[in-house]
Amino acid sequence: MKEEKVGPDIAPSTFGETREFLIVADRRNLKLGNFKAFVNADDYGDGLFVSWYLTFMPDAWQTLASLIPGTRKALGLDELNLFNKQDLTAYVTCVHHCLLEAVDKLMLSLNQDSSKIDRRTRGFLGIS
Repeated sequence: MKEEKVGPDIAPSTFGETREFLIVADRRNLKLGNFKAFVNADDYGDGLFVSWYLTFMPDAWQTLASLIPGTRKALGLDELNLFNKQDLTAYVTCVHHCLLEAVDKLMLSLNQDSSKIDRRTRGFLGIS
């Protein structure tokens, strides 16, 4: 995990608009190293918007391989086997539940009702 300012294109940025994100990556599984979860919290007056996004950032070799005609290698989920997909789901589920737990603790410390938190996720992994 690391905290970093990133720009709208999800890359480290020193110029222009940036936001603070906690970036979480699974380093135990080499196939999942390019999947990163970006966690963010933004204050909106009386409200708090807390979110996470799962991204896939191909490394230089994967990007080059995808540009060579006739040797296009699948990137992202297509190159994961069943166990890798299971590990990805576990990793992202852990990020999701840790985030919910942190927000619950914050709301409890502020004497606020955490039952109003929207706990759903949107996406292809079906995490709840």
